[in-house]
Amino acid sequence: MSRAAWSPQAAGRLALVAVVACLATAAEAQQVKALSPNLSAFDPVSGPNAPATFVSSSPGASRVKGASLIFSQAVPRLILGQTFTFAVELVDETGVRSVPVGVKWASTNPSAASVSQTGVVRAVADGRAYIIASAGSREVRVRVSVLTPPQAPPRLASLELVPSTGAVEEGLTLQFAITARLSSGGVDPAAVATYESSDTNVARISSNGLLTARKAGAVTVTARTGTVSAQASVRIGRSRVVSLAVSPAELSLFVGDTLTLAVKGARRDGSAVASNEVRLSARRGTFRGLTYVSPATPGVDTITATTADSVTSKASVTVAPKIVVNAPAPGNTIALRVERFDNADTTVLISNGIPLAPGMLREADVAKARVVVGGNEVASRIVALRGWHADGSLKSVLVQFMAPSFSTPYAAELQLGTGRGLNRTTVVAPFGAPVAVALPTSADYLISTGIVGPTIRVDQVNGATYTNWQAEFMSFGDKHWLTSDVNGGSNYRGDNYYDRVLNHYAFWVRGGGTKWFHRATMYATSYLAKEALAWQPHFAQMEGVEVHYWLTGYDRAFAAIVNQATWMMSAFPTRFISWGGQYQEGRIQARVLMALTIATELGMSNTQRAPGGVNWDYHKGARDAVDAIIATQFPDGRRHAMECGRDFPFMAGLVNNALIFYYERLNRDARIPGVIKSNLDYLWRADWVPSARAFKYWDAATPGGTCDVNNSGSTDGPAPDLNLMVVVPYGWYGKHFAAPEYIRRGEEIFSGSSGRTAVYISKQFNQQYYLTHNYLWYRR
Repeated sequence: MSRAAWSPQAAGRLALVAVVACLATAAEAQQVKALSPNLSAFDPVSGPNAPATFVSSSPGASRVKGASLIFSQAVPRLILGQTFTFAVELVDETGVRSVPVGVKWASTNPSAASVSQTGVVRAVADGRAYIIASAGSREVRVRVSVLTPPQAPPRLASLELVPSTGAVEEGLTLQFAITARLSSGGVDPAAVATYESSDTNVARISSNGLLTARKAGAVTVTARTGTVSAQASVRIGRSRVVSLAVSPAELSLFVGDTLTLAVKGARRDGSAVASNEVRLSARRGTFRGLTYVSPATPGVDTITATTADSVTSKASVTVAPKIVVNAPAPGNTIALRVERFDNADTTVLISNGIPLAPGMLREADVAKARVVVGGNEVASRIVALRGWHADGSLKSVLVQFMAPSFSTPYAAELQLGTGRGLNRTTVVAPFGAPVAVALPTSADYLISTGIVGPTIRVDQVNGATYTNWQAEFMSFGDKHWLTSDVNGGSNYRGDNYYDRVLNHYAFWVRGGGTKWFHRATMYATSYLAKEALAWQPHFAQMEGVEVHYWLTGYDRAFAAIVNQATWMMSAFPTRFISWGGQYQEGRIQARVLMALTIATELGMSNTQRAPGGVNWDYHKGARDAVDAIIATQFPDGRRHAMECGRDFPFMAGLVNNALIFYYERLNRDARIPGVIKSNLDYLWRADWVPSARAFKYWDAATPGGTCDVNNSGSTDGPAPDLNLMVVVPYGWYGKHFAAPEYIRRGEEIFSGSSGRTAVYISKQFNQQYYLTHNYLWYRR
C-alpha cells in the first residue's frame, strides 16, 4: 500500500488494528466476537461480513522498520470441507502497508484445520486450531473453529392416534394422544395435533385431546398435524349408579310433620343421579315428590330410595307425638304464678317484666291491662317496656303490685284489653334481681313470645345426643352456680363469657323451672354491676342483657345496651372492622353488629347525643357493619381475619349468628342468606374433619399449621368443644330455606360434640348452650 492511500479512515482502521493487537494474545475467544460481531459459522467470506483483521505485536526482524505483521484476510469459522485463503501484510508505524516475503504457515491442529504454505486453510473435522503465519521474527496467529453443516430436518410421515379405539361411560373422560412418525424413522415428541369429534352432541374433545362423553352413542375422533391425520372410534355407554344415600339418614319428626329429603346418588363416572331417577317409598309415611309426610301416629318408620338399576338406600325415622304450642288464652289472658325467692313470709313488692306474644298488646292499650288474683283486680302498675314486634305490638310490659304476706306460690292473671279500675300510684324502680315475681306458667306461651328466639319445651327433646346435652345443662348448671361469682367465686369472666344470662333465661322459657329465671337475674345483676356499662367486645353479652331488660324492666340493663352501642360506634367504627382494619376479627364484628342491632330494636337510634351534638345513628352503624362483614368474605366463602390472615370457625359461627339476628329482628337484607350459605359451605368443605367429627380450631391453609395468636401457639387441630358455636346457622339455613342437607350437617356437628365438651369448665359450659336452644327448633 502506498502513502497515497493514507486517509483519516485508514488512520482509524490502524487504531483499531492496534487495539486488536493488544487483545490477540489475551482473550482470543473474545477477539472474534469483538472484531467480527456479524460473522456466524455460516457467513460468507466477502461482502459486509468480510474477514476481520488481526495484528501481531511481535518485534520484527523485517526489513520494514517498526512494522507489524497482521492478517488481512482471515475467518474465525469454517464449515466442514470449506477452504479459505488467509493472507498477511506488514503495517509500519505510519500506516503504510506492504506484502511480506518468505511467509511460512502452520496449524496447531491439522486434524481439524490444515494450512498450505500458500495460506490456504481447509476445514478437515470438527474442532479448533490456531493458524500461524510468520515472516522473519514476526509472527501472527488466529483461532479457527470447524463446524459440521446443518442437516435438512426430517419431515412428518405419519400419525398414530392412541388409543385407536375406545369405550367410555357417559360423563367420563378419555385422554387421546398422538405418536408422530418422521421420515427418518424416529418420533417427533414436540408434534402438536388438533382434535375433533364427529358428533359434539355425543362427545366433545378438547384441544389437548381430552374427550368428554356426553351421552350414549358413538363418535369418530380425528387428529391432524398439517396434512397428516389419524382416526379412532369411540363407543359411549350409559354410566351405572354405584352409590345412593338419603339425607338425613336418621330423622326425628313429630306426627304430621313434613321434611324434604335430599337424595344423593353417584354413577361410576362421578356424575350425579337426578332426583327424578329415584323412587322414594316409606313403610308408614307417605311422599309428595321428595317431601316425606310423617304418619298420623307415633312410632318408627323406614324410608327406602331405589334407582332403576336396583341400587337402594334407607333412612330411619322416629315419629314423636305432635307438639302443640298453646296460643294466648281467649281474651288475651296470661296465666301467672306469684312466687318469691327470699324464703320470707312478709308483704312484698312483685316486680318483673311479662313478655308478650305478637299482636297481644299495643302501647296505646296498656291502660286497659290489669292484674287479677282470685277473680279480683289488684292495684298494680303496668308500664310498656321498649321493644316492639314486627306488627308494632309490644314485646313486654313491666308489672308491679304489692302482695300481702305469703310463702306458698299462688295463681294470678294478666288480663289485656279489659279495662282497669285500680292503679298503683307509687313508682318503684324495677329490680335487677327481684325477690318476688308474677311469671307466666305456660312454657308454650313463653315460647310463643319469641323472647329467646324459636325453641321447644324441655319435655319435647328426643334422641340420646340431645337428652344428654339437656341433662348436662341441669347438672353442671347447679355445679357452676355454687362456685360462681354471684356466690363468692372468683371466675367472673368465665361465668359470663358466651352469655350465661341468655342460656339460663332460655332454659326457664322452655319449662325448666323458675330457679333458672332467678339465677339468670342474679347473673345479669352481677354482670351489670362489675363494669362501667361498656365492655370490650369479646365480653359484651348484649343479647342476655336485652332479655333481662324485658323480664325485669331493670334500668341499668337498658342503659348498658345504649352505652355499649355508643362505645361500639366510637371505639370500633366500621373502618376498624373492615378489610385490613386493626379489629377485623369475627368476635368483634359479631359483637359490634349485635349491640347496634339491639339498640336499634329498642328504638334508641338517633336519640342519643354524640360528640359535636349529632345523634348516634345505631341503625346506620348496623348496616355499615353488615357491609363490612360481607366485604371481608372471599367468593369461596372464606372470611379474612387479622389473626394469621385466616378466620376461626367458631368466630365465623358468631358472625353468622349476628347476621341472622340482624336479618330476623331488624332488616331482611337479601344478601345475608347467600353470604351465610357460602360461609357454611366453605367451613364444611375446608374445616370439617369427618374422622374427628369436629371443626378445626382455626382455618389453617395446611394440616398441622400454627397460628400464634396472643402467644397461644394455636393449631388447626379439631376442636369438638367448639362445634356448637358453629351449629346454629346450619339449622337456621336448613329450616328456613328448605335445605335438608344443612340439617344433616347440623346433626353431625351436634353429635360430634357429645361427651367432648368439657362443660365442667365454666366458659366451656356457656359456649355449649349459647343459642343452641334455637337449633332444637330448627332441626324439627
